Amino acid sequence: MTIEDTIGRRIFDSAERMFHVTDTITGTKAITSKSSGVGASHFTSTTHVLGSCNAAATHLIGAFRITFPGAANPAGTPGFGWFAAGGSYLHWFDGSTEVWPSGLSNNPSLKGKLNVWAQYTPRVAGGQFLLDEWVWINGYTSGGFASSYILYAFNMEYRFKAGLFTV
Repeated sequence: MTIEDTIGRRIFDSAERMFHVTDTITGTKAITSKSSGVGASHFTSTTHVLGSCNAAATHLIGAFRITFPGAANPAGTPGFGWFAAGGSYLHWFDGSTEVWPSGLSNNPSLKGKLNVWAQYTPRVAGGQFLLDEWVWINGYTSGGFASSYILYAFNMEYRFKAGLFTV
């Protein structure tokens, strides 16, 4: 489909595969605190449903920001403002030097070399706005040194749009 102005100049052409927004959602998702014990691990892999959208939607665009409940910021992460949504947000990463030669991926064999990995991925699928949460926290004891980790609760405030590219 094309649209032309009064002098015959093309101002819209659906062959350009423009993005069409079908739905908008705004809100806040509370992410709960998670922790490992000394020498123990915690693993979470879950998908949160944030709301519904048109079943034809294939892509998500928008923005989000991280805030902490209450006045204090227990994790020491400054408020960096809004992030563009369009991939995975890596909230926290801490790994041994053995991680680097292997590359960074959601490879289960990589978990043994990670101390902390907290990743959040907003997306649309099946007529729903979704947030994938993947958290690995590994407390350890090594050479007389013991550690445990706490991922403090935080809020993800979001403004997302679902849509699709025209053909």
